[in-house]
Amino acid sequence: MSDALSEEDLRKAMLKVDLLLKRRQAFWETPRNLAIILGVVVALVGTAAGIVGFQIGTRPPQTINVKLDAPLPTRAVP
Repeated sequence: MSDALSEEDLRKAMLKVDLLLKRRQAFWETPRNLAIILGVVVALVGTAAGIVGFQIGTRPPQTINVKLDAPLPTRAVP
């Protein structure tokens, strides 16, 4: 009979330890998942910013063309 009690006590102790472990895992699960999502978002934004910067850097410089439709006014020289 003492073996049955010690086996039962051992099972209870194992259940307590298992519950404690599951509580600790559940406590850290949400912050860990949020950190993973945040890391992915930061990586994607950084990649997008790098691509945009590369595209801006590879464009040729903008040239400004001025077209005059009317002749320039002349000034009378005395």
